[in-house]
Amino acid sequence: MEKFKHAALDDTVYVLTPQGRVVDLPVGATPIDFAYHVHTELGHRGRGAKVDGVMAPLNTVLRNGQHVEITAVAQGGPSRDWLNPQLGFIRSPSARSRGSSSICERENSFMQPNRRGSLNVTVAPDDMRNTTWSCAPKSDRW
Repeated sequence: MEKFKHAALDDTVYVLTPQGRVVDLPVGATPIDFAYHVHTELGHRGRGAKVDGVMAPLNTVLRNGQHVEITAVAQGGPSRDWLNPQLGFIRSPSARSRGSSSICERENSFMQPNRRGSLNVTVAPDDMRNTTWSCAPKSDRW
């Protein structure tokens, strides 16, 4: 409980898992950030969230003391929409990195590389320009 009292003084939000474990996230974090913090696979397969027992959109900004529960599918991966900064699904750099690497891995498994051996993927407009990153294929696959 001491963490909650001092939470206003730093750049961290403290939320609770269904089991009551305290999870510290950056200010502005969403249920997707929470899911990736708990476990990478939960982040990949998360499709819904309950915040304080009520269904909430995955881009809901979490506040101190909230109870967060993630609804996950048995199979699947992250949505490309989650990487769009304008939609606000993922705010933390670690969750963004995990989601984008999963998307690259999934796309590399069935797409052919361009002449340079990489896949160019446009994520989303960011400040009126497109943000692009390259998904380099694994060397053992090509």
